[in-house]
Amino acid sequence: MARPRSDDQSLHLLESLITYRLTRIADTLIRAASQVYRARHGVTLTELRLLATIGKHQPLAVNEASSLTGIDKAWVSRSLATLVKRKLVVRQPHPSDSRVVLLALTPQGKAKVQHIIPLAVERNERLLSGLSERQRAAFDETLDELQVQIGKLNEP
Repeated sequence: MARPRSDDQSLHLLESLITYRLTRIADTLIRAASQVYRARHGVTLTELRLLATIGKHQPLAVNEASSLTGIDKAWVSRSLATLVKRKLVVRQPHPSDSRVVLLALTPQGKAKVQHIIPLAVERNERLLSGLSERQRAAFDETLDELQVQIGKLNEP
C-alpha cells in the first residue's frame, strides 16, 4: 500500500481544524437558507439578517448594521440599496449629524421579518432536533466560549 504523501497529511490535518469544519457547516447552512428564503419570501439571507437587525435596533446607522451583523460594509450598502428599492427599509437623515444616514424598517419590512421568523425558528429546531437538551446546552456554552476565544486570537 502506498504511503500517504505529506501534502495528503496536511490536507487531512486542515480538514480536522475547527475553523475548517465550522466554515463548511456555515457555508452549507447559508446556501440552503438563502435558497429557501429567496424562493419563499424573495429575500436573501443577508437581506433577512439586515432586516432583523434593523428592526431590533432601529434607527440604525449603516456602520452599526455592518458591525452588528458581521457583514462587510460594502456588502451591507449593496443589500440596503435593494431593500430600500423594494420599500422594506427607509433611509432617514440623522438629526444631529448630516454625515450619518439612519435606517428603519417600513411597515412592509416589519411584516416581511415577522412572516419569515417562524420559518427560521422551524429550520433551527429541525437542525437541532438530533441533539438532547443537555447536548444543546453544552453546544450553546461551547459556541459562547469559542466567541470569547475568537476575540482573543488577535490580541498581542
